[in-house]
Amino acid sequence: MLNLIASSIFSGTIVITLCLVVVNLFKIKLAKIDKPTLIKAINTVLLLGAMIYALMWVTELFMAYYSGGEYEQYTFTNRFFGSYWWAALTLLIRSILLPQILWVGKLRRSFICTIIVISVWGIVNIPMTLIDIRVAGFNLWSNFYWWLINLGQLIFYGLILIAVYFILKRKKLTHSKQKFAGS
Repeated sequence: MLNLIASSIFSGTIVITLCLVVVNLFKIKLAKIDKPTLIKAINTVLLLGAMIYALMWVTELFMAYYSGGEYEQYTFTNRFFGSYWWAALTLLIRSILLPQILWVGKLRRSFICTIIVISVWGIVNIPMTLIDIRVAGFNLWSNFYWWLINLGQLIFYGLILIAVYFILKRKKLTHSKQKFAGS
């Protein structure tokens, strides 16, 4: 469940970031949307997704270590020290470590930083998905309603992003009113 939530956050951010790139390239004016607040909201949601991934991995480590099951311990140990250690390290870097730069306030307000984090995530995630489809074959995917899951992920991400945007917008308005009242 946590993996679905975190992947929907990263996948939704890819869509929103592409939309913002188009808006910035064509100089489209968006009515009553504060772009800096929207970028900060996107990066805050990205940081939330990274924290969910970190929680998921720590929980998995805890369960593997304390379960006493040989299979779980072997699986988790083999993930980092087996023949595919590079894949686990790539997942760790792109999902958890790279988004940690968003803790810095100046970088959290930067659209370039959003593009970098999402580009690294997309560069790693898209080929892995294509390899999974090629290995499994399309016969197994014929009954899989992937579009429903993607639609659900996009709706979930949209709701989270809207909530964070309005929270940050209200915080910004409250802060500016207090600053104005104090003058």
